[in-house]
Amino acid sequence: MSTGPSNSPPWTGVILLALAGLSYEVLLTRLFAIIQWHHFAYMIISLALLGYGASGALLVYVRVRWSARPRFYFALNSIAFGVSSVLVFLLAQQIDFNPFELAWGWSQFARLALVYFLLMLPFLFVANALGLALVAYPGRENRIYSADLLGAGTGGLVIIAMLFGLAPMQTLLLVGLLGCVAGVSSIPAPRMRSKGLVLMLGVLLLILLGDIYPPLQLSSYKDLSQAMQVRDTHRLEQQNTPMGQFTVTHSPAVPARHAPGLGLASVTSLPEQYSVFIDGHASAALTVYDGNRDAIGFVAEMTSAAAYQLLDNPRVLVLGAGSGMPLLQAAYHAAQTVDAVELHRPLIDLFAQYSWPDWTESTQPRIRLHNQEPRSFIRHDGAQYDLIQMMLVDAYAAGAAGLHALQENYLYTTQAFADYLQHLGANGLLSLTRWYESPPRDSLRLIATALQALKEMGAEQPGRHLLVLRSWQTVTLLVAKQAFNPEQLARIREFCHQHGFDLAYAADIRAEEVNRYNRSRQPFLYQGASALVSGRLAQWQQNYPFDIRPVRDDRPYFFHSFRWSHLQQMLDQAAGLGKAQLEWGYLVLWSTLLVAIAGSFVLIMLPLWLGHKLHDPAAQVDRPSRIRLLIYFSGLGLGFMFIEIAFIQYFILLLGHPLYAISIVLTSFLFFAGFGSYIARRWLQHGLRWIMLAIVVLLPLYLLTLPLVFDLTLSWTEPLRVLLTVLLIAPLAFLMGVPFPIGLTKLSQIAPAYSPWAWGINGCASVTAVILAKLLAMALGFSFVLICAMLVYLLAAFSIPQARTA
Repeated sequence: MSTGPSNSPPWTGVILLALAGLSYEVLLTRLFAIIQWHHFAYMIISLALLGYGASGALLVYVRVRWSARPRFYFALNSIAFGVSSVLVFLLAQQIDFNPFELAWGWSQFARLALVYFLLMLPFLFVANALGLALVAYPGRENRIYSADLLGAGTGGLVIIAMLFGLAPMQTLLLVGLLGCVAGVSSIPAPRMRSKGLVLMLGVLLLILLGDIYPPLQLSSYKDLSQAMQVRDTHRLEQQNTPMGQFTVTHSPAVPARHAPGLGLASVTSLPEQYSVFIDGHASAALTVYDGNRDAIGFVAEMTSAAAYQLLDNPRVLVLGAGSGMPLLQAAYHAAQTVDAVELHRPLIDLFAQYSWPDWTESTQPRIRLHNQEPRSFIRHDGAQYDLIQMMLVDAYAAGAAGLHALQENYLYTTQAFADYLQHLGANGLLSLTRWYESPPRDSLRLIATALQALKEMGAEQPGRHLLVLRSWQTVTLLVAKQAFNPEQLARIREFCHQHGFDLAYAADIRAEEVNRYNRSRQPFLYQGASALVSGRLAQWQQNYPFDIRPVRDDRPYFFHSFRWSHLQQMLDQAAGLGKAQLEWGYLVLWSTLLVAIAGSFVLIMLPLWLGHKLHDPAAQVDRPSRIRLLIYFSGLGLGFMFIEIAFIQYFILLLGHPLYAISIVLTSFLFFAGFGSYIARRWLQHGLRWIMLAIVVLLPLYLLTLPLVFDLTLSWTEPLRVLLTVLLIAPLAFLMGVPFPIGLTKLSQIAPAYSPWAWGINGCASVTAVILAKLLAMALGFSFVLICAMLVYLLAAFSIPQARTA
């Protein structure tokens, strides 16, 4: 083949298109977190891979024609990606999908499938272009695949940088433009290429300098959408960061009234407040405070104030300061010092701007704000505290609908509780406040987790270290470093009586004390807590609809309490009450898996099977060899994605936020896999099986060492933790970049007509692997997912494509 410009691979186009494709994938997780909910991230990754798999089926039919003009068709598909990436998202926003209605209206499943396949189209065009480059330039598979991975890895960093400075929709336009530039730069005709690049430059300036991008359209079911329907409501401020969209609203006609856990006996007036939304969720409210202590007296009448009845001038650590309510509570109770940790910098800024404008570190030196991830802060912080407080760090609406079920949360694991208790002074208290649900789920799991942590720390009677009280809206759990004494128990009883709270558990509680003020059908919280403390959990939970066992860092799904064994029981409840309590985020994930499997069959497997007859007869392989190809390329797809998804979920603990984990982990895997692919030809004749066996050997080492490494390094600064992430992933990713291009090169020598088939089957396996990895992690933990990856790589190692013998 000639090596002239028109016949050489479009190297610039491959790198730019891969960069744009990965950027678009990460960007969609951010966009859908705003207009819908966080758990759509896994749907997006899966539909991206569905597009890649479907392109393999398409290339079976068009490979010969497209290979005759590879640069032209590469450019055509790249430009199609750029245009469609913007258009299909705008269309997807118009589909009124509501996960809350999945129990009542099956039409929502059809809408979910429509969104799924609509957003697949841009990825189909990306994969068409990249797949064409792989099959149209035999002998250069490893270098093209390397350019693909290196470009994609760079995209993970580029998109984060863009989101720091640009609005999400503006970023979307730039990503689409980047796809068009990839196509234009690959046009064979030099004059046309030059004119196209000049045009792209003009569009770039228009996007950056002109305010022309359309607004995001939030789901009408999100809190912010509903709030904006209230008369005279207006946005005071909106900030966009990679970690969230922060919106402040105010309505003089219907002012915000936010005092979660306020007692029934309270007659205290609330000061002026502003509503705060994170990604459209009603997170909390900014309470205006001018230094007049009496104006914020209501904070002493909430369940979260219980700990202050037992402490005088405490040293307080607030984990998750939110919009500042815990800080006002600490200030009202004359805390000696307050260290407040908040991951989201905009919330700290908004608190200082709207809630306590006179607050500065110089005027209030006893209050120190820390913009850090809480687990990381507490690991490197050597101080001891009288009170560690966590107060309602998520929105009620999403939690009540089970939409947090898919979200990893490392603040409520057994290891996290051990960290908290170790930082308490001799008479210190841990106070955790959560929303009350009936029947309770989160609150009982909090109790179970606290008990497990106390047991592991050597407490002989852990139940004596717990107190639980509730209002009609919230539950507060107090965990004491030392067992509660009779005087402390009497103070809490008086506090409950004074404000109309119900004592739900204490070491000396009597059955007649519970369910007095905020009456429920059954005292589930008291019954569950008593069963947990007495060790009768297994027996009591036989008829309880939710899983309330403690969670650990290996399976940090605190909000996932769904039990398949009780699904029918909940569906049979009158008036649809059971349906309202189902975890719809979790069921959406199962729905997505079914859609992915069906889509893989229709768009990938079926066309590939039908296209089998179109292959060149001279390039046919026998049935056993086809089975080996199926096992090898599907095994690589399953194994690679199992490892990648497990690492993304696990490294959230180290990196502090899902978007950072997706970006940095994906970038690391793709970048170093690209290097492995680049030098892969050295293993073309010998050593491929040993490379794959090395992956199998490395995975158990990661399983054994990652918990220890995280335990030692959570206290490091953020840049060091990012660097550590890259270094940990590098050797494994380097090896993982070798098998696919080598297998593809071997296949091009044995039966080149089967190369698109391999591309498609790898994508088909990857589609289901993304969602399956998440479901397995939720059920059995990240370690189990990595064990599954080890097994499929082992199977693939003994299914390497082999040339036919005479």
